[in-house]
Amino acid sequence: MAVLVLSHAPAAHALMFDPTDAEWLTWPGYCKARSHEETDPRVRPADRAKWKASFTEAAWKPLHHYCAGIVKVVRAMREKQAERRVYFVKDAIKEYDYWLERVPPDDPFFATVLTAKAEGLLKLGKHEAAEKMLKSAIARTPDNTRPYLMLSLVYQDEKRLEDAREILLRANQAAKEKSAEVWYFLGLVNLKLRDYPAAESAAQSAYALGYPLQGLKRKLKAQGYFKN
Repeated sequence: MAVLVLSHAPAAHALMFDPTDAEWLTWPGYCKARSHEETDPRVRPADRAKWKASFTEAAWKPLHHYCAGIVKVVRAMREKQAERRVYFVKDAIKEYDYWLERVPPDDPFFATVLTAKAEGLLKLGKHEAAEKMLKSAIARTPDNTRPYLMLSLVYQDEKRLEDAREILLRANQAAKEKSAEVWYFLGLVNLKLRDYPAAESAAQSAYALGYPLQGLKRKLKAQGYFKN
C-alpha cells in the first residue's frame, strides 16, 4: 500500500511508496534505484549511480511518482470490482501528472510518461485525450514503438481498424521491422480486417523474432491459415 507523507510545504511533498516484493521485482531498474534511494539494500550503489546518471536531474527527482503510477495500473487490472479499477487508474494518472507538471517538455523521458498517462486515459475510455497525448509522444520520440502500439489500441476501441493498421505500419518502419510485438499487433489488426494472408505473414515474422503468445496462431489456424 502507498503511504503519502506531506511536509509543511505542499510543493515539497514526497511520496513514500512501498510496492510488494513481487511488484518490486517487475519494476524497471531505474524505479528500483529511485525507490528509497539511499537506503534500499537490494540496489547496489553502482547501479543506483548508473541509473541516476542516465536521467536529467529534473526527471530523476520526481521519478518515484511515475514508478508508483505504473504499479497502481497493474493493481487496477487485478481488481475485480470496476469501481476499484477506476480508483487505481485515476490514482496512477495523478502520479504521472505530478511528474509531468515538474519536468520540462523537452526532457528525454517526457514521452514515456505521456504514453503511460495516455494508457491510463484509454482504460478510462477517454479516447480523444489519449489519442492527442500519444500523437505528441510519437512526435517527441518517433523511434519508440510503445506510443504507436497504444494508439493502435485507441483506434481499435473506436473500430477504426484501417487507422490502427496504418499506425502499426509506421511503428514497424520505426522499428526497422525488428519488433516482434509490433508484428504481433499488426497480425491481430489484419485478422480483424479479415486480411488473412497479411495476418499470417505478420504472425510468421512475430514468431520468427521470438514472440511468445500463441493466440494469433490459433486464430489463424481456425481460419485455415498458419498450417506449419
